[in-house]
Amino acid sequence: MKHLFYIHSHITYHVSLEVIKHEHLELSDCVFMYGRKFQSLAAPSAIKQVNLPFTHHPTNSFAVDRRFWKGWNKLAAFDRFARGLVGGHRFKIYTNQSGIDFIRLFIRHKQCAGFSFLEEGLASYYTLEQVNTQLSPSGGSTAFFKLLLFLNFKGRLTPKKWFYNSRYDRAYGISKTSFPGFERRETLPFPFHNSSPMPAYQHILVLDATAEYGVTSVKNMLCALEKGLQQLVERGVEKLWVKYHPDQANFVEVKRLYKEVFDRCSELLSIQELPQHISLEFVAGNELNSQTVFYIFLSSVGIYAAQCGREVYSFASFVSALDQEYAQRVQRLPDAFREKVKFL
Repeated sequence: MKHLFYIHSHITYHVSLEVIKHEHLELSDCVFMYGRKFQSLAAPSAIKQVNLPFTHHPTNSFAVDRRFWKGWNKLAAFDRFARGLVGGHRFKIYTNQSGIDFIRLFIRHKQCAGFSFLEEGLASYYTLEQVNTQLSPSGGSTAFFKLLLFLNFKGRLTPKKWFYNSRYDRAYGISKTSFPGFERRETLPFPFHNSSPMPAYQHILVLDATAEYGVTSVKNMLCALEKGLQQLVERGVEKLWVKYHPDQANFVEVKRLYKEVFDRCSELLSIQELPQHISLEFVAGNELNSQTVFYIFLSSVGIYAAQCGREVYSFASFVSALDQEYAQRVQRLPDAFREKVKFL
């Protein structure tokens, strides 16, 4: 049996390592499939590591095409890739969600023996029903779209794409409050406490991709960001480390918009970027960073930093003042977030 782990963040990387230990899996049977240009600098050498050639945002590698025969080539390329990973073996897949089209193709592959969820951020702190019906509903499809989808991918992709498919095997969490109400959940050891040598960071701003995913407008987010930076100056912060979300760091034009805001504040606040390979969860859990303060909007780093005993503040109210739908989303935040994060 092969075990395929979809890894696109430091959280999914560390949770995957805990799953391997918990289930006593042979490292040589495991494959780490990296998405969103994530790279590990220290994965065990016995684990096969590959960069996924497929994406789901902002470009969906398996988007429906009216020229449906083009989907056949995409499907053939996917099957060649899967064969290269598992050969003739059966496999299980571990993922943060099941609504991504290339993940759905793995799940519906004839050699797939099951799939499980890995804790990854805020979504892991809602019930399955809340996520599937409120936060990320599957939505409806026209008869024409259903026909095209069938023709593109020969029935391998269905119109309904649930964020949390209820046929999962296990839901692996690192907190007793994650995956609430999930029937087949496992609690793993919390992986972020450490004493590794690293710089002592005092103030860290963590950006999320809510604007890039259309939850609010980029204009609203940039206005709120500027207001948040002004608050930090008033609070006496002199130096700020910034961690971009991968959907900003990997796209020059998107990142430029945020950098312009930082440049306008550069005379009052020294701002330095944190490289993508740095795990903020590991920073939060490091004994050298016991005085680090985190500033976020809705980033899930807030939950993990707070669980490590760090102070966490959110600028989300500044966006809420500009966007009623965003404000409603803030009101629906899980208790685990609202209880641990202070809103400015």
